[in-house]
This record gives sequence, structure tokens and C-alpha cells, in this order.
Amino acid sequence: MKKIMVLLIALFCFCGYAGAKNYQSSMEDAEAAQKIGDNDLALECFKEAVRYKNGDPHAMFQMGKIYEDRGDIKKAKECYETVLARSSDPQLVYDVGAFYMRIGDISKVEDIYTDSWRRKVNSVEANMGMGDYNFIIKNYRKAIEFYEFVTERESAVKNNQMLALAYFRYAVCLEATEKRDKALKMCQKAMRLDASEEIKNYYNSLKKKR
Repeated sequence: MKKIMVLLIALFCFCGYAGAKNYQSSMEDAEAAQKIGDNDLALECFKEAVRYKNGDPHAMFQMGKIYEDRGDIKKAKECYETVLARSSDPQLVYDVGAFYMRIGDISKVEDIYTDSWRRKVNSVEANMGMGDYNFIIKNYRKAIEFYEFVTERESAVKNNQMLALAYFRYAVCLEATEKRDKALKMCQKAMRLDASEEIKNYYNSLKKKR
């Protein structure tokens, strides 16, 4: 009897380990496929990962991105809604909110970012989200408060693209409230992180207005 119990426990542990290993290997295979641009294979691997770990927000988010890139907004929404239901990770929540901003669903953006900020008021991602929401509705003075919070905690921002966007939009808000000198400084900081044509052109237009 004892031998049977030991065998059952060992089998249970092995199955749990195999499941975890298969989830991890599926995620690794998906990421490898993405690196070589094979999104069809990546999607299948992410789906496999979800079968091992039902509703996994990280796999679902990546699936959402693939569907969004394909223009399948309905399926992208389904994936992103699962992310919101399963995770409170500030970066994932911010990125899902950015999707709704891209498709112009501003009321959804407000709901996502307001809820995130209320739960995590000291999170740079939550404050960035609130800055972006107020930026979109042109409440520039309010947006400044949130972007200021983010930029003052530069070392806590892990995503350079996010930080560049914070400085850039902060600059736009400052110019809108007639603070051009400070706007120029923020735009310079944005360029150090992202020397895109949009930021360069904006910087040059600011210099001409001085």
C-alpha cells in the first residue's frame, strides 16, 4: 500500500512538473518564433501555453498583439479583456489601455486607467495611463500632474519607450499651457531616449517659437 502511495505521489509531482515545463517551453518557442517574424507559429505556441495554464495573461496579451497586428480587433479585444480579468500587473494594464486608445475607445481608456490608478496610485504605469487619458481629452493641466510624477521617477520606469513618450507628451502639455522653455527641456530628454522624426520635428518647431 505504501509503495502504491509513493508511486501515486511521484506521478502527481511529475505531471505537475511536466505541465509547468510545457508551459514554459511553449512560451519560449513562441518568443523564438516572434524573433524570426513567424507570427503564425508564435500564435500557435501561445495558444498551447494557454492550454497548459488556462487564461495566462502574458500569453493572452501576446496573442492579442498578434491579432491586433492582423487587424482582427474583435479577437484582440477578447484576449485583452482576459488580460484585464486575470491580471493587475501595471505594465500589462497600461498596454491594454493603450490598445483601446489606439482604436479610439476613450471611455474604455478612462475606465481602465482610472481603476488602475485608484488601486496603484504610486505606480509609474498607472500615473502614465492617467496622463495619457487626460492628454487625449486635452485636459493638459491635469495631464501635467501625472507626467510630472512619472518623469520625476525616471529610474523606476523600466520601459524607455514609455519614458520617452512621457517626456514628449509632457512637453506638448507644457507648450499648451504656455511653458515653452520647460517644454523644450522635456523634449530634449525625450529625444535622448527616442530620436524619432515626430519628436525631432516637434523640438524644431518649439525652437522656432522661442
